[in-house]
Amino acid sequence: FPDKPLHLLKIFSTDIPPMRFSPAPIFTIILILFLPFIHACTPAKVNMLSDPAGTDGEILVEYRKGPCFGTCPVSVTTVYENRMVGFDGQRYTHRTGYFFRALNGREWKAVRRLVERADWWGYPERFDSDIADLPTYTLTVYLDGRSRTITGKEGFPDVLQQLMAELDLIGKEGQWDGGILE
Repeated sequence: FPDKPLHLLKIFSTDIPPMRFSPAPIFTIILILFLPFIHACTPAKVNMLSDPAGTDGEILVEYRKGPCFGTCPVSVTTVYENRMVGFDGQRYTHRTGYFFRALNGREWKAVRRLVERADWWGYPERFDSDIADLPTYTLTVYLDGRSRTITGKEGFPDVLQQLMAELDLIGKEGQWDGGILE
């Protein structure tokens, strides 16, 4: 007889294949059980830029002003077909947060005229510059079921410069509602 009891020899015997444990089934069960709770804890973010004041308007033109190495204003001005305008002041602007208002007749006619005068599909997509510190400006127009984005730092055609100047003026003037901070 061996020195050790038989039941201990059987446990330590090499004839028994080792048990294999995979954490995948347990991880899957935990994920299925807790995923709804994780999702419920995430705050919902309403995209006010696509629907100012609940108007459900289609965008005509969007004007983005990007940052520079200094104190350049960073903002997004969005004009909708329903004559609403949204202003999202992000940094170094006269107002910070999301604001909206209706365009008056003069503003609407000026924006519409400049949008229609521009040769959107004839311009290059980028107007580059060798000056690294300049902010990037982005204009996106939505016409006849199509959209076109033009980005650059300087050298825009005159009609696009006039449109950007008009959108800058609209962003600074008028009685704005909102001020929703993200």
